[in-house]
Amino acid sequence: MLASRIVIHSLLSESPRNRALNNIRIPRVKRNRDRYIENYSNLFHFFQDKSDLEMVVWQKAYDAEQLVGLYDWIWLLDAGDAMIMNADIDLRVLLGRLILEAGYTADIVIAKDLKTLNAGSFFLRSSKWTKEFILAWKRWMDIPRMNEQHAIVGMTEKNELEINKHILVVPQSRQNLFNSYCFGKEPTFKKGDFVLHAPSKGYNYMIECMDKFNVTEVGFES
Repeated sequence: MLASRIVIHSLLSESPRNRALNNIRIPRVKRNRDRYIENYSNLFHFFQDKSDLEMVVWQKAYDAEQLVGLYDWIWLLDAGDAMIMNADIDLRVLLGRLILEAGYTADIVIAKDLKTLNAGSFFLRSSKWTKEFILAWKRWMDIPRMNEQHAIVGMTEKNELEINKHILVVPQSRQNLFNSYCFGKEPTFKKGDFVLHAPSKGYNYMIECMDKFNVTEVGFES
């Protein structure tokens, strides 16, 4: 796994009504990811802040379609409400251990919170099956008000493409390995965790969480 090429995909939609916020969060997110990958070989960063889609979260699927095959793994990590917090954790080792524990080479690695799968921080392996998955995933866009996360949940419920044979679901009790929520039921974020995530709460709430825990992200500059 150490030889695997992994790209971190960061999707951050611009806020046309709040350019001041864009000027703060876009460089801060870029610096966070870029400072992290400086510590390791074979890690890369793809930053996306442009999309013509009505529901911007679906840009993940379009970008994944372009990135699959160029890298061994894609880490789709939300940029609007998630930051890498610990540069000492080697993503390649973490992912390798999860696959080793599972006993099979999953094509999707994703965590489940108390209610559902969370697509704010998950992994796609470059494979023939994953290419088919992305095409099927995108077709769920045709359903009104369907977002990318609910589509993955729906695919597992229907076992579309026999997805349940290809997905590794990390339980809520261990989601802090790569998707630590800063609110809700324990275990929540603690100092030293890899990622701090404030799903659906937004950038400002994420910053408030950092202040609450007295922590700053990788690459933070005051």
